[in-house]
Parts: sequence; structure tokens; C-alpha cells
Amino acid sequence: MYLFTKFANKNRKFAKLTRASQIFMKLALCFLIFIGTVAGHGSMTFPKPRIPPGDQENGLTITRGPTKQYPCAGNKKATTLTNFRPGQLVNVKWEIGAAHRGSCAIELSTNGKDTNFKVLQTIDDCADKAGKNFSSKVKLPSRVSCNSCTLRFRWEAEITKELYLDCADIRINSKINSKNQ
Repeated sequence: MYLFTKFANKNRKFAKLTRASQIFMKLALCFLIFIGTVAGHGSMTFPKPRIPPGDQENGLTITRGPTKQYPCAGNKKATTLTNFRPGQLVNVKWEIGAAHRGSCAIELSTNGKDTNFKVLQTIDDCADKAGKNFSSKVKLPSRVSCNSCTLRFRWEAEITKELYLDCADIRINSKINSKNQ
């Protein structure tokens, strides 16, 4: 360190460049840390939502981020379905990374086309606090059976006016011995 200081004192241009580089590196590090904390704001965690290719390895930044693409944030149907019975209570779970207030809705489409969503439950103040362990028991309709249903988590953030959509591909069938929670 002594030799570096002695060299830097003799070469003021190098010393200025070094200080500028240090400041730049500190700012870049702060920026990267900040980006990592705001990348995702909220998403459904159960039933398993549709996840775009590569997003799992990228910290779910797309899945947890806001969208303008109805009905399911532009995500295609999954090949794996979560099974439930008609009338079953489903413990829908979600996480909120940044508390922007607002209400959430759990909605169901039974036509296999991601259209005609019906609200099963509205959850006021679902995003007033940040955290990873939010849940609500939602009752599926008793007289519904479908092999390709979509359960959607919709959060309209009050403060930022952003929309968050997550869709889970589910099957509702009375012959299923479901132990999902």
C-alpha cells in the first residue's frame, strides 16, 4: 500500500483516476444492490403460478413484476396442473416484496381459454405489508368441473397504480383425491 501511495502522489492524474474509479465502483455496487431489492413486488406462490422460461433462474423477476398484459401477464399455460375437488377450500398463498397497498382478488376461469374470470374472493389490504407468508382460504365452486381451469391472483397496487397478475393452471374434478392445501 505504501508503494501505491508513493506512486499515486507522484502521479496525480493516476490518483484522480483511481479515486474516480473507486467512486464509480461504489455507485455501481449500490445500484446493483438496489435493483435486486425492487425487482419483484408481489406474486402468488400457491398454487404454483405460470413462470416464463428462464425466470426461475433469474429470481422470478418477471413473475413478481408488474404487467399490462391481460389475462395472465403474457405467460403461456403450464403443462403441469394442480388438482382440486369441487367445493374444496384452497389455501391460496402469495408474497409481497414492496407494500404498495391495494386489494387483491382470487379469480377463476373454467373455459380453458383464460377468459370470463369470476371473482371467488376479494382480499382488502392484501398488500399493506411486505412479506412472504400471506394466505387466504378460497372456496372453489361446488358445481364446477374442468380439466383446464385457471386460478388467477390479481393485485392492483394503490400507490403505484401497477397491476400484478399471476395465473395457476388447475384441474377441478370430483374424482381427484386432492390433498393440496
